[in-house]
Amino acid sequence: MDTTTRYHLPTGELVTVTASEGVAYDVPEGAVVLSDAEYAPLLAAAQAAAAAHVTQLEAAQAARGLAVHTALLAAGLPQSVARILSGYTPPGEGDDWPPIIDL
Repeated sequence: MDTTTRYHLPTGELVTVTASEGVAYDVPEGAVVLSDAEYAPLLAAAQAAAAAHVTQLEAAQAARGLAVHTALLAAGLPQSVARILSGYTPPGEGDDWPPIIDL
């Protein structure tokens, strides 16, 4: 039978270890054993923080794409080429990708 143990490490990481009966494993130094009731809110908080970080990264990437797209348009490149080079798709125009290039 497998045994699952959850730990909270001093670094803030959450660790779940599932071991088969008779299999020894080393408990990380400074780890605190968590019950399921203690683990669940910590996991939810970690997942929410990760989702917020992804949202920030996506927003920064979109801002960079818009800046590059705008600069390419200002340099005189056609909209379709600027979209390809910048990776930016203006809102509401994502369904017609890839565009027909108007060179």
